[in-house]
Amino acid sequence: MTNILTHRGPDSQDIYVSPDGVCALGYTRLAIVDPTNTTKQPLETQDGKAVLSFNGEIYNYLEVRDHLTQKGVHFRTRMDTEVLLEGLYRQGEQFLDELDGMWAFAYYDVSRRRLLLSRDLMGERHLFYRIDHKKGEVIFASEIAPLIADADERFEIDFDALSCSLRFYTAPPGKTLLKGIERLLPGHVMVVREKETPEMHRYKKLHPEKWFEFFGKNPSFEEVVDLYKALFLKVSKRRIPLDVPFIATLSGGIDSALVCLFASEFGEKSIQTLFGQSDERAPARAGELSEDEASQFTARTLGTEHHMFKMDNDECIPVLEYIGRNGFDGILDPGVASFEMLARKVRQMDRKVILISDGPDELLGGYPSDQKAWAFDRMAVAHPARYRFLKFLSSVRGGARMMQIMGRGDLLIPRGLSRQPFQFSPIHCAIGPDLLSSLIPAQYVERNDAHYGTLDPAYQDLFGALDYTQLRALSYATKTLPDMFNLRTDKGFLHASVECRLPHQAPEMVEFMIAMPAHLRFGKQGDTTKYLLRKIVERYIGKEIAYRSKYGFGARLWRSEKAQRVLNVKELLRTTSLFEELPFKSGARALVLAPENRKLLWPFYVLASTSAQLKRPIG
Repeated sequence: MTNILTHRGPDSQDIYVSPDGVCALGYTRLAIVDPTNTTKQPLETQDGKAVLSFNGEIYNYLEVRDHLTQKGVHFRTRMDTEVLLEGLYRQGEQFLDELDGMWAFAYYDVSRRRLLLSRDLMGERHLFYRIDHKKGEVIFASEIAPLIADADERFEIDFDALSCSLRFYTAPPGKTLLKGIERLLPGHVMVVREKETPEMHRYKKLHPEKWFEFFGKNPSFEEVVDLYKALFLKVSKRRIPLDVPFIATLSGGIDSALVCLFASEFGEKSIQTLFGQSDERAPARAGELSEDEASQFTARTLGTEHHMFKMDNDECIPVLEYIGRNGFDGILDPGVASFEMLARKVRQMDRKVILISDGPDELLGGYPSDQKAWAFDRMAVAHPARYRFLKFLSSVRGGARMMQIMGRGDLLIPRGLSRQPFQFSPIHCAIGPDLLSSLIPAQYVERNDAHYGTLDPAYQDLFGALDYTQLRALSYATKTLPDMFNLRTDKGFLHASVECRLPHQAPEMVEFMIAMPAHLRFGKQGDTTKYLLRKIVERYIGKEIAYRSKYGFGARLWRSEKAQRVLNVKELLRTTSLFEELPFKSGARALVLAPENRKLLWPFYVLASTSAQLKRPIG
């Protein structure tokens, strides 16, 4: 199992078996903090009474280390791993409240025969597990392949999870594509004791309400900017590694521009930046810089050492093949390949850490669909009769067509957009319900609605205090970011042995952005997206970047003729038994292969390739 995860930690690896024979842990290390230290890991306390296998980073480990030292703890290393181990040893689970970091870890208390598994609040790291009731075992890992390799039985595809992955490019929160293999939810722990049923509970939540008083006082725009700057500068500094060099992504967008602005301390420090180009680039809109030009503009303004490379080269084909064979987690988004191509370039440049910019689009209304939904919500409040009429007209047969003919397609209210009960189609809605209903039975499509674009009941006490835009951000923060976007980046970057860090997703930044009022997202006139961030970028980088349209990241690398030919996508889909073995509708194969449904080829290629892996001989 440990050997299978060498790509996540190529610098060293080892295993630990507890003296009582109850717990076995494997570990592979990507050496970033105290990289020259060769202390054996999984790391044991000096008295051998506890041991830790840790995947992640504790960003405030120096501060926490000082606090523990003052309490008499003697440290043998400078590693954040030892800080986590000693804190858990002395304070238990409540120690996690003191940490700013990302993680999946396994902590075993030898004397109590108690195992603690944990995943960080924003789900930047992942922990997959299965429970073998016959053997009385809990088996877990950072990826699914080791769990399959360990098992002595075959796994079946969970069709409910598969239908969700087709709809949202990812399996439901807590689930995977395989029956019997699950993933720990973000902000949760699992407690495992010998001969007892494992227990799971939430150890931490987001608390956007901490900012209600600040925004309730109607602060000036400058006060909000100053607070944002102070918060983001702090979390950005924490996420810059002290012991190894790093690089930051820098596209033509405002989110990566902000990461580089703060990482360089407003251009005062020289940093390295990276942009992955592709032949399949959206042309610049009239009067705007292209993505390449915008990337170079920001690099010049901040004085970064900027690197550009082509992602859609021949190296992407083995990447695509690997991703196709390893869709067990349910991630069907072709963007995983673009992240791995970035990571491969980072490794070629002898770097192990990259700063990336995921988060603000989801948390601050960065998509046109967010802006449009907010407009409809305001209409529902101010003109409820008009809203109800338009919603009815948008939903009946012929109504939508009539509105488009009249040139009022802008008044079409998207199906599934609702305040009571709260629901919307998130940006990663890959295949709409109509097309999906042509492929799979209706009951599976209907069950998908609850997974994403909805609210986590754990935050029910906040629902009445949040406006529509804030509820949308809360949904993205608790579901989409942990279980879609962060799984996608973890999978892409760690397969090439690169750690990605997400400054925008520091929990205190997430809480601040969730609590932000609508006028700071869209402007008082509602005529823009990410209003606050655009104003900051305009001030420090320029309006050329601040007011560019949104173009999206990377190419669909699998679409090249060579990739299609080498991967043999269509032939695989013509011959796979997937359509007969699972409850797809009659004619689903022909529908997937129809020229007008080109977007279906990649997700079904992954499903077919992954399904074939499950039929390989066990062991």
